[in-house]
Amino acid sequence: MVARQKQAVKDEQTRENQKRYLAEKAEHDRQWRTEYDAYLASPEWARRRAAVLEREGYLCEGCRKQRATQVHHTHYRSVRDELLFELHALCRDCHERITERNGQGVKFL
Repeated sequence: MVARQKQAVKDEQTRENQKRYLAEKAEHDRQWRTEYDAYLASPEWARRRAAVLEREGYLCEGCRKQRATQVHHTHYRSVRDELLFELHALCRDCHERITERNGQGVKFL
């Protein structure tokens, strides 16, 4: 009986730790997304985005057929300090494909 009670206490602690972790992660993700959205609305991002689209002549790097209207981050480790080769000019269809493949949400600007 004592062993069951100890296990029940451990299980409850594990559940509480899991809840706390998930709540903290959700808050971190919300904060990151707010900051990222603000960056996407900034003149700094507009300059980088324009440079990438111009570099590719507004041609999608994914299909090389459609007009590129989106700029995709290859990763998010250097957001706000991206090098241009870390950004890719894509059409909407290719951007949707790659973000779905990577399991990311997409915000189209």
